[in-house]
Amino acid sequence: MAPIMRDLTYDGKKKLILLAIADMVDHDGVGFASYAQIQRVTNVSTTYLTQTIREFVEDGRLEIVSKGNGPGRATVYRVVLDWQLSNSVAQNTDAELSNSVAQNYPTMTANYPTPSPSPPSITSVPNTSVHNARVRKPVDDDPGFIRFWNAYPRRQGKGHARRAWSKAVRQADPDVIVAAAERYRDDPNREDGFTALPSTWLNGERWLDDPLPSRDNRHDRKTTDVQAVIERAAARDAREITA
Repeated sequence: MAPIMRDLTYDGKKKLILLAIADMVDHDGVGFASYAQIQRVTNVSTTYLTQTIREFVEDGRLEIVSKGNGPGRATVYRVVLDWQLSNSVAQNTDAELSNSVAQNYPTMTANYPTPSPSPPSITSVPNTSVHNARVRKPVDDDPGFIRFWNAYPRRQGKGHARRAWSKAVRQADPDVIVAAAERYRDDPNREDGFTALPSTWLNGERWLDDPLPSRDNRHDRKTTDVQAVIERAAARDAREITA
């Protein structure tokens, strides 16, 4: 059992199970062992023992020489110390081991379940839908918006303008909006410093606005307002003096 103790492939309960089986074999590595015998030494569950023995067989560390199917039959195992050579050794000794087992190992009562077949493996398929999805960049695919953007006198905040345009065309005809934008652009009373952003103009439904007031009228109104303030201040001062 020294090679098994030095083997770092398994640890914990798995190594204990392998040691328990190895303790029941002869110098050729062959011996019978029931689940009950192994569990008395290892204190593991039947499910865990079945899975572990299957793993030993798949790894080449354990060979099942004679399977004890049914009551009164114990499974005969062969512990493979040099597991890398297990396949070539097994081919030459299988017949001899079967004869040796029949002659030297009596029938023993063993109450243990037959290992169930391994469940079918499930191959995971990577989800590539996210990687294969095409990312669409905003495009000026609306001819009406292109006309509006080219006509509007202030080209700023195009993304906001595009979203505002999609809302505006649900309320008014695109040709009406573009024509109003052209009028706003060409209005001689529009001042560049006070030109609304395109998104603001659209959200405010400014295509319904009247023409801008004349700059001259606005200047005259401002002048009149200033003069009125001066006159009211002068009258107030006069009353205070006479009082």
